[in-house]
Amino acid sequence: MRDFIPLISRVAAPIDRLHNDPDVQNNWTQEHTDAFIALKEILKSKTLLHTPNLSKKFYVATDASQYGVGAVLTQRDELNRTLHIAFASKSLSPSQRKWNTTKRELYAVVFALEKYREFLWGNKFELRTDHKALMYLHTQEQANPMMIGWLETLQDFNFDVIHIQGILNQLPDFLDFMNLA
Repeated sequence: MRDFIPLISRVAAPIDRLHNDPDVQNNWTQEHTDAFIALKEILKSKTLLHTPNLSKKFYVATDASQYGVGAVLTQRDELNRTLHIAFASKSLSPSQRKWNTTKRELYAVVFALEKYREFLWGNKFELRTDHKALMYLHTQEQANPMMIGWLETLQDFNFDVIHIQGILNQLPDFLDFMNLA
């Protein structure tokens, strides 16, 4: 279901944190109830997925929060309307939640590119992010081994990075709509 529901990992993060809790019933709080209600609302929404057209340009938007990463793969139709092809999200582990913002945002990009590799590899596409520092990653003189590995993954793809203002990034806008941001 994670491929068909926008940002499910972020919405479900409070519930996911109870996954290994032996006393779920006593540790369930209003935060968990709110997440459950939000998940039900998402399931009732009418977000449609479209079949990808391999002859058209792809767009990837990514975002990261303290608890998860998310991505959406889109294309445009003849009237320049956005067509949603796929959604992807993943909860961050407790150690990943300690990463700085740039590292989480870069991880979101790598996660998206690996998830959508079959559509993106060999095609030029546009990567949209609200984290401006990602536009300058290739100029970094120092990076840790993990980030170097991620940067090597990025070299497999042909894309332009476009900075979009946070309020224009469709992933956080969806969270705001669900009152979860």
